[in-house]
Amino acid sequence: MIGYADGIKTIVKRTYKNLDIICRLEKYANGRYGHPTTQLLNSLLGILVFTVADDGIQLPENAYLCDINISSIPDRSLIYTNASIYYVSLNIRHSVAHYGINDICDDDGNIYGFRFINKNNNTEVFKIELTCSEIRILVDYLVKWVDEH
Repeated sequence: MIGYADGIKTIVKRTYKNLDIICRLEKYANGRYGHPTTQLLNSLLGILVFTVADDGIQLPENAYLCDINISSIPDRSLIYTNASIYYVSLNIRHSVAHYGINDICDDDGNIYGFRFINKNNNTEVFKIELTCSEIRILVDYLVKWVDEH
C-alpha cells in the first residue's frame, strides 16, 4: 500500500500523462480521439483537488503567476488581491465548486480560455481569465511542484 502523498503524486502524474496523450493525438487526429481543451480543464481541476486541500500537498504561498510566465494578468480588468499561485489555485477551485466558470470563445465558437469567478455572499471576490496556454503553464507548474514535494 502506498502512502497518501505518494498516492497523490501517482494520480497527478497519471492525470498529466492523460493530458499529454490527448494533446498529442489531437495534433494528428483532428478531434477524432478527444478534446484537449476539456482534458486540460479536467486535468487542472483534478490536480487542484490535491494541491489546495488541507491534507494535500501544499502549494507555496510565495510563488507568483508572473514567476511562471503568466504575466498578462495585471493587464486585464480582473479582481484579485494576490496573484500567488496558491491564492489563484484556491480561488479557481472555489470558483468551479460554486459554478463560477465560463468558457471564453472566439467568433467561431472555439474555446480558447476560461473565466473563473469566486463569490462570497453574491459579491465577486476573485475573477480571472486564463487562456488555454496559460492554464497549461499552470498545470505544468503544479505537476512539477507535486513531483518535487
